[in-house]
Amino acid sequence: MQSTTNGDTGVEVKSNSSSPGAVTPKKSTFVLQKGAQKRSLSVFSPIQTVAIQKRSKMSDVSDEMLSDEDSAEMYQQEFGEGEHEFMFERLIEGPNEEQFAADKERDDALENMVESRAIRQISRGLPTVKKLTIKNFRKKNNDVADLMTTGWLTLEASINAIQTKQHVTTSLEQLYKVVESLCENKMARSTYDKLLENVRKWIRSFRDDLSEKSSAGGVEFMKAIESLWSDYCQQMILIRNVFLYLDRTFILENIDESPIWESSLVIFREEIVLYGCVLKKLVDGILGCIAGERAGDQVDRSLLRALLRMLRTLDLYKQSFEEEFLANTSVHYTHESMSLVRTLETVEFLLYVERRLKEENERVDFYLDESTRAPLLTRAEKCMISDHMQEVVDNGLASLLNDNRVQDVSRLYSLLSRVEGGVALLKTGFSSYIKKVGKAMIMDPQRDQNMVEDLMAFKDKLDVFVDTCFGSEDERMKFAQAEKDAFDYFINTRGNKPAELIAKYMDARLRSANKEASDEQLDQLMNKVITLFRFIQGKDVFEVFYKKDLAKRLLLGRSASVDAEKIMLSKLRQECGAGFTQKLEGMFRDMELSKDLGVAFRNYTLHESSLGRLDEIVECNVSVLTMGQWPAYETVQVTLPKQLNACLQLYEKFYDSRHTGRKLQWQPRLGQCVLKANFRPGVR
Repeated sequence: MQSTTNGDTGVEVKSNSSSPGAVTPKKSTFVLQKGAQKRSLSVFSPIQTVAIQKRSKMSDVSDEMLSDEDSAEMYQQEFGEGEHEFMFERLIEGPNEEQFAADKERDDALENMVESRAIRQISRGLPTVKKLTIKNFRKKNNDVADLMTTGWLTLEASINAIQTKQHVTTSLEQLYKVVESLCENKMARSTYDKLLENVRKWIRSFRDDLSEKSSAGGVEFMKAIESLWSDYCQQMILIRNVFLYLDRTFILENIDESPIWESSLVIFREEIVLYGCVLKKLVDGILGCIAGERAGDQVDRSLLRALLRMLRTLDLYKQSFEEEFLANTSVHYTHESMSLVRTLETVEFLLYVERRLKEENERVDFYLDESTRAPLLTRAEKCMISDHMQEVVDNGLASLLNDNRVQDVSRLYSLLSRVEGGVALLKTGFSSYIKKVGKAMIMDPQRDQNMVEDLMAFKDKLDVFVDTCFGSEDERMKFAQAEKDAFDYFINTRGNKPAELIAKYMDARLRSANKEASDEQLDQLMNKVITLFRFIQGKDVFEVFYKKDLAKRLLLGRSASVDAEKIMLSKLRQECGAGFTQKLEGMFRDMELSKDLGVAFRNYTLHESSLGRLDEIVECNVSVLTMGQWPAYETVQVTLPKQLNACLQLYEKFYDSRHTGRKLQWQPRLGQCVLKANFRPGVR
């Protein structure tokens, strides 16, 4: 074996000759390479020179040099009759035009040189070497016909073996080369037509068997279709691989023709699925299985998945199955929900709807097409939710709220949020419930004693529903506003009574007798009271009652904590502004000043007593209040004991010495005294 390369042309010659000068014809391989393009040629070495001619991308090499008779005889010995070898392999790209032009120019020069040499040989009387032109290996017309016949017989035998699930004796590579040879010899059209004709004829052979099974319908018929489809797809994948060259050349050049796989789908659709009543029986069987599954029967979901995917692949899913399936779904859930909404409790009906929607979602997950999910759920939600949501809210929401069924209210919201107008309807029902229950609470005088606590408990319960059941933050804000509006409505249906009761309730909590509550508990209580306070319209009425009770707590020393009192004032100021609490805060300032005056008055009396100006006087504490900040009390005339009267006169003298131009007006209505008495033994 020898190998030489022409650096200009990129032609590498591999020869089996024993020496460069040998004239015995031997087999040689020519490899043409330029960039990513490569071609190889196996020929018999000529006695003299081989000229390699230009070839187009989709045609055979033409006008090659043939050897003499001995060379032709060896070709016949190498490739016996009926054997198919391919002298050229077209790899990735077509030939390089510029390179072949250079090769042609070089070959022409070489031929001229050979002819000149032959002339010189003749002039000298020497024998000449016969020059023969190697013709290309393109077969003649009768050879092309033979190639079509023998090539197609090989392909047809392999196709039949694939279709009958038998072993294919010819390798895939050999079959591929047969197809390639047919295509390159301009027989692609006939090969394509013969292939589709074979497939169509083969699949038609199953019609009679399917017709017999279709008369009975049912699962067995569905399994027969699925089995035939599965085998057909596997067979066509193998057949397409054999004819891949045809797909990549003939189909690309003929845009009106469909690829082999698409054509095979059309054949199965026309010859099997659309034949007779096959499609109707098939769809009826699928719908029957789904109806049975909805009724609780076990079905072969893998069979349904395979058949529905087949319909989708054959472009029959939407028109032939989905429309009828959705119509059946509407009928089924309309009848079923209409019956159950009247017989089931609200919670049970909600669980039923939730379960059914989950089942429909699972059907899409297991065997229905994903595009069916939205219209399927829309139909089911309309039949089970939209058509009955008014009845469910009217008859069931109140009981759920009364029984504190937080999870079930959340379930109700989740279902209603799936349909248009559902959340708005639930919000309206929620508001109506609050108004109804709250108004009944407010208008019942027998509940006055515990009304504030009941209102706070009612508000706490509703807040749990709002915070837990109603979806996103935006939705919760909408329901919270509905709750507030409802409280605004019912809490003022009894005039100013709620304002009075709230003030009385706060007075009871701030008295000294209620010291068992911690500061944290008292602060939480104040926040709840302030929440109710926001809803009342008669805030001035609240101020009147609150100021009156505060005055008693301060003047009679009944306040549990001055700090707690000031915290409450701070919350009222934040809610209503500084103007609302100005007088209340002034009451505390008066009490602080009164304490300072009390200390100064005791020092004054001690000083006067030390000077002998005072006899023994009664101990007294005076609260000096700013008129206008405190509640107005009716003036009464009281006859005081002379000892107490002397004490008051002394205090006036003391006060005048510190504040000129001011006049004290005694208000004994809230005065108090401690009597101390000694009794003799005996009956009293």
